[in-house]
Amino acid sequence: MGVALKEKPSNIEIEDDGDIKDEIKNNKEDEPLESGFINTGEIRNIAHILNESNLSPDKKHLIMAVVQKKEVYSGPIPHPEHLKQYEELVPGAANRLISMAENENAHRQKEEDKIINAEIINKNRGQIFGFILMLICLIGGFILIAIGKNGYGIASIIGSAAVLALAYIYGKKK
Repeated sequence: MGVALKEKPSNIEIEDDGDIKDEIKNNKEDEPLESGFINTGEIRNIAHILNESNLSPDKKHLIMAVVQKKEVYSGPIPHPEHLKQYEELVPGAANRLISMAENENAHRQKEEDKIINAEIINKNRGQIFGFILMLICLIGGFILIAIGKNGYGIASIIGSAAVLALAYIYGKKK
Protein backbone atom coordinates (compact mmCIF):
# COMPACT_ATOMS: atom_id res chain seq x y z
CA MET A 1 0.00 0.00 0.00
CA GLY A 2 1.45 3.37 -0.97
CA VAL A 3 1.26 6.46 1.21
CA ALA A 4 2.35 9.96 0.20
CA LEU A 5 2.43 13.22 2.15
CA LYS A 6 3.07 16.48 0.34
CA GLU A 7 2.83 20.03 1.55
CA LYS A 8 0.54 22.10 -0.62
CA PRO A 9 -0.16 25.84 -0.70
CA SER A 10 -3.70 27.21 -0.63
CA ASN A 11 -5.32 30.10 -2.50
CA ILE A 12 -6.42 32.27 0.46
CA GLU A 13 -5.61 35.96 -0.01
CA ILE A 14 -4.14 37.94 2.91
CA GLU A 15 -4.66 41.68 2.81
CA ASP A 16 -1.53 43.71 3.59
CA ASP A 17 0.73 46.23 1.86
CA GLY A 18 1.74 43.70 -0.83
CA ASP A 19 5.37 43.37 0.30
CA ILE A 20 4.89 40.01 1.98
CA LYS A 21 3.35 38.42 -1.16
CA ASP A 22 6.20 39.68 -3.33
CA GLU A 23 8.83 38.41 -0.87
CA ILE A 24 7.23 34.94 -0.79
CA LYS A 25 7.04 34.81 -4.60
CA ASN A 26 10.60 36.05 -5.16
CA ASN A 27 12.31 33.99 -2.43
CA LYS A 28 12.89 30.61 -4.15
CA GLU A 29 15.93 28.88 -2.68
CA ASP A 30 14.28 25.50 -3.32
CA GLU A 31 12.53 24.67 -6.58
CA PRO A 32 8.78 24.01 -6.37
CA LEU A 33 7.62 20.50 -7.06
CA GLU A 34 5.22 19.72 -9.92
CA SER A 35 1.44 20.21 -9.63
CA GLY A 36 1.66 23.24 -7.31
CA PHE A 37 3.38 21.43 -4.45
CA ILE A 38 6.08 23.19 -2.47
CA ASN A 39 8.77 21.50 -0.47
CA THR A 40 9.70 21.86 3.18
CA GLY A 41 12.55 24.29 2.43
CA GLU A 42 10.09 26.79 0.98
CA ILE A 43 7.91 26.59 4.09
CA ARG A 44 10.96 27.42 6.23
CA ASN A 45 11.68 30.39 3.92
CA ILE A 46 8.10 31.62 4.31
CA ALA A 47 8.38 31.32 8.10
CA HIS A 48 11.62 33.36 7.99
CA ILE A 49 9.97 36.05 5.83
CA LEU A 50 6.94 36.19 8.14
CA ASN A 51 9.13 36.60 11.22
CA GLU A 52 10.80 39.65 9.65
CA SER A 53 7.52 41.22 8.45
CA ASN A 54 5.35 43.71 10.32
CA LEU A 55 2.14 41.66 10.05
CA SER A 56 0.02 41.00 13.10
CA PRO A 57 0.49 37.59 14.79
CA ASP A 58 -3.00 36.54 13.67
CA LYS A 59 -2.17 37.16 10.00
CA LYS A 60 1.16 35.34 10.39
CA HIS A 61 -0.61 32.29 11.86
CA LEU A 62 -3.22 32.39 9.10
CA ILE A 63 -0.54 32.45 6.40
CA MET A 64 1.36 29.56 8.00
CA ALA A 65 -1.85 27.55 8.46
CA VAL A 66 -2.67 28.03 4.78
CA VAL A 67 0.82 27.06 3.61
CA GLN A 68 1.11 23.98 5.81
CA LYS A 69 -1.90 22.08 4.51
CA LYS A 70 -1.11 18.47 3.71
CA GLU A 71 -2.29 16.21 0.91
CA VAL A 72 -2.54 12.61 2.06
CA TYR A 73 -2.89 9.75 -0.37
CA SER A 74 -3.32 6.12 0.59
CA GLY A 75 -4.18 3.20 -1.60
CA PRO A 76 -3.04 -0.08 -3.11
CA ILE A 77 -0.99 1.74 -5.74
CA PRO A 78 1.47 4.61 -5.26
CA HIS A 79 0.52 8.30 -5.44
CA PRO A 80 0.06 9.39 -9.09
CA GLU A 81 3.19 11.57 -8.89
CA HIS A 82 5.21 8.64 -7.58
CA LEU A 83 3.69 6.37 -10.23
CA LYS A 84 4.84 8.85 -12.89
CA GLN A 85 8.36 8.75 -11.45
CA TYR A 86 8.36 4.93 -11.48
CA GLU A 87 7.33 5.04 -15.13
CA GLU A 88 10.15 7.45 -15.95
CA LEU A 89 12.71 5.21 -14.23
CA VAL A 90 11.46 1.88 -15.60
CA PRO A 91 9.20 2.08 -18.66
CA GLY A 92 6.12 -0.09 -18.11
CA ALA A 93 6.47 -0.06 -14.31
CA ALA A 94 3.26 1.91 -13.79
CA ASN A 95 1.26 -0.61 -15.81
CA ARG A 96 2.85 -3.50 -13.90
CA LEU A 97 2.08 -1.88 -10.52
CA ILE A 98 -1.55 -1.25 -11.48
CA SER A 99 -2.04 -4.80 -12.78
CA MET A 100 -0.41 -6.15 -9.62
CA ALA A 101 -2.97 -4.21 -7.52
CA GLU A 102 -5.81 -5.45 -9.75
CA ASN A 103 -4.63 -9.08 -9.45
CA GLU A 104 -4.37 -8.76 -5.66
CA ASN A 105 -7.90 -7.33 -5.53
CA ALA A 106 -9.28 -10.16 -7.70
CA HIS A 107 -7.51 -12.75 -5.51
CA ARG A 108 -8.94 -11.19 -2.34
CA GLN A 109 -12.46 -11.23 -3.81
CA LYS A 110 -12.13 -14.92 -4.78
CA GLU A 111 -10.98 -15.80 -1.26
CA GLU A 112 -13.92 -13.88 0.26
CA ASP A 113 -16.32 -15.73 -2.06
CA LYS A 114 -14.86 -19.08 -0.97
CA ILE A 115 -15.26 -18.16 2.70
CA ILE A 116 -18.87 -17.03 2.22
CA ASN A 117 -19.77 -20.18 0.26
CA ALA A 118 -18.17 -22.39 2.94
CA GLU A 119 -20.21 -20.63 5.65
CA ILE A 120 -23.43 -21.15 3.68
CA ILE A 121 -22.64 -24.86 3.19
CA ASN A 122 -21.86 -25.27 6.92
CA LYS A 123 -25.16 -23.62 7.93
CA ASN A 124 -27.13 -25.81 5.54
CA ARG A 125 -25.30 -28.92 6.73
CA GLY A 126 -26.03 -28.00 10.36
CA GLN A 127 -29.74 -27.57 9.61
CA ILE A 128 -29.89 -30.92 7.84
CA PHE A 129 -28.09 -32.80 10.64
CA GLY A 130 -30.27 -31.06 13.25
CA PHE A 131 -33.42 -32.11 11.41
CA ILE A 132 -32.21 -35.72 11.12
CA LEU A 133 -31.35 -35.82 14.84
CA MET A 134 -34.76 -34.39 15.80
CA LEU A 135 -36.50 -36.88 13.50
CA ILE A 136 -34.59 -39.79 15.12
CA CYS A 137 -35.63 -38.57 18.59
CA LEU A 138 -39.30 -38.29 17.53
CA ILE A 139 -39.32 -41.74 15.93
CA GLY A 140 -37.54 -43.16 18.97
CA GLY A 141 -40.17 -41.56 21.24
CA PHE A 142 -43.01 -43.10 19.26
CA ILE A 143 -41.28 -46.52 19.30
CA LEU A 144 -40.84 -46.25 23.08
CA ILE A 145 -44.55 -45.44 23.48
CA ALA A 146 -45.43 -48.37 21.20
CA ILE A 147 -43.47 -50.87 23.32
CA GLY A 148 -45.04 -49.65 26.55
CA LYS A 149 -42.44 -47.19 27.88
CA ASN A 150 -44.82 -44.24 27.84
CA GLY A 151 -42.81 -41.95 30.18
CA TYR A 152 -39.57 -42.27 28.23
CA GLY A 153 -41.35 -41.94 24.89
CA ILE A 154 -43.25 -38.79 25.90
CA ALA A 155 -40.05 -37.28 27.38
CA SER A 156 -38.19 -37.96 24.12
CA ILE A 157 -40.94 -36.38 22.00
CA ILE A 158 -41.31 -33.33 24.27
CA GLY A 159 -37.51 -32.93 24.52
CA SER A 160 -37.00 -32.96 20.76
CA ALA A 161 -39.92 -30.56 20.22
CA ALA A 162 -38.54 -28.21 22.90
CA VAL A 163 -35.08 -28.21 21.29
CA LEU A 164 -36.66 -27.43 17.92
CA ALA A 165 -38.71 -24.56 19.42
CA LEU A 166 -35.68 -23.11 21.26
CA ALA A 167 -33.54 -23.28 18.12
CA TYR A 168 -36.27 -21.45 16.17
CA ILE A 169 -36.66 -18.73 18.85
CA TYR A 170 -32.88 -18.34 19.26
CA GLY A 171 -32.45 -18.08 15.47
CA LYS A 172 -35.11 -15.33 15.26
CA LYS A 173 -33.40 -13.28 17.96
CA LYS A 174 -30.05 -13.37 16.15
